[in-house]
Amino acid sequence: MVARKSPSVPPKQPAPLLVQPARKSSETVSYHAGKAAGFKIASSLCFAVMNGLSRYVTRESSPPLPPHVVVFLQNLIGAVLLAGSMDQSISQLWRLRQQRSLHMFRIVLAVGASIAWYASLSLMPMAQAVALSFTGPVFTVLGSWAFLHE
Repeated sequence: MVARKSPSVPPKQPAPLLVQPARKSSETVSYHAGKAAGFKIASSLCFAVMNGLSRYVTRESSPPLPPHVVVFLQNLIGAVLLAGSMDQSISQLWRLRQQRSLHMFRIVLAVGASIAWYASLSLMPMAQAVALSFTGPVFTVLGSWAFLHE
């Protein structure tokens, strides 16, 4: 018996990836790790200065400012500094009607957390307030387990 040759069908090519994986050399990875570490150190220094200044204006200054005023001024100055880059983001947010209430709820929680943070800085030693803030990841894990079933 002679085997028949089937017509030549080229092998199926895999579909092209939409996003090609980036090939990174060890130099690029170490550069990004160093850059990320620098950003983290800079942000930690900024937060330390911000906490010290907020403690001063809520406790030591004459007259001391209430924590909600400090939060208002912080958010107002942040909005003014970022106003040029926010116009497109805000318009995209308002187009997402089904998520608008979730974003508003998140903002209310963030403002409440900021007010509570600055109130704690004005009422207790800064070292103790910062030490208590390290319990945040524990509550995040417990909340994700209880509410998000993760």
